[in-house]
Amino acid sequence: MSNRPSASGERAAIIGYSAQYCIAAEVIYSALAAGELEWIALADPDAGRVDDIQVATLGRLDAYQVKWGEQIGRLSFNDLTSGNGDPDLSQSYGLIGQLAGGWHKLKRAHLGRRVVVHLVTRDIATDSSSAIIPHDDNTVSKANLQGFLTDCWVDRNWSIQGLGGCPIGWSPALIELKSASGIDEATFTSFIRDCELPYQAHHPHAMDCGEKKPSKRLPLSSFERLGLISESSNSNGTNCWLAWVGRSGLLPILFMSST
Repeated sequence: MSNRPSASGERAAIIGYSAQYCIAAEVIYSALAAGELEWIALADPDAGRVDDIQVATLGRLDAYQVKWGEQIGRLSFNDLTSGNGDPDLSQSYGLIGQLAGGWHKLKRAHLGRRVVVHLVTRDIATDSSSAIIPHDDNTVSKANLQGFLTDCWVDRNWSIQGLGGCPIGWSPALIELKSASGIDEATFTSFIRDCELPYQAHHPHAMDCGEKKPSKRLPLSSFERLGLISESSNSNGTNCWLAWVGRSGLLPILFMSST
């Protein structure tokens, strides 16, 4: 038996960071292609647990918490409402508390923008009938997290009326989510409209990202105007531009063109 230490921790970290970079590239590219990108932040300590990626566009800030494991797993209602929440919201718990805490921080820091927080994960919302989720009778979909997201989160226009306007049968689940968020009911109904929860895995395995071809080439001026690129030449006469995104240059993106 080998005495070498297990590399599972390092492997998990690489997979997690690869997913973050790949998803960051995707959302940043989309904003650039639409001509809407204003600024980008990665690993922002002031964003709470939605610090992985921030993309600012006109009047809006999208902030992402990326949770990506080696295997596709199941996301449960218990994951949303149990465990550590946001340290600055003392009564918050679980992933919903982390998202609410980050949303609350960013709302105060960016008063002129709508802040939308995203949970991005490789896991799929559980559809198991044995998964416990609070509910009353007569829910339209099955009483599991996937059913809850289908009935309550795909279309959240009901939230304008407050929690009392929720789809039939789901009031107990929403009350528990509100409790775990650590914020009051009025604030929570606003948070609902600005919180994107995953119905299913957002993206293929992070290691597959390199095989995806962009549908549109962006002019280098898109990056030059943001001060993100520097130019050099290699021995083959090819000009190379390296874009560094984020406070610490965490996301390098390489562009090349022949002279």
